Amino acid sequence: MSDSFGDGWNGNILGIKQNNTIIGTFGNDFITGFSSGPVYVNVQANVVAQIVVVVLGSWTKEIGFNVKVVQNGSTIFSRSSGQS
Repeated sequence: MSDSFGDGWNGNILGIKQNNTIIGTFGNDFITGFSSGPVYVNVQANVVAQIVVVVLGSWTKEIGFNVKVVQNGSTIFSRSSGQS
């Protein structure tokens, strides 16, 4: 996780959702600094996973994160901090 201003995620919490259930969240402990993590979430193989907003905080354009596959380190989704 990253923050372009350096003050953490300002209350923003995201989650990973599968089968209509949030199976893990991230961002809730990111309250200061430019980077935090990693956070590990076990997802079911071959089941669609969604990134969802769990709590909408402030300064959302400052937050960034990468989703990676642990086994091979490949990035499967990326959002750069500082985006609108």
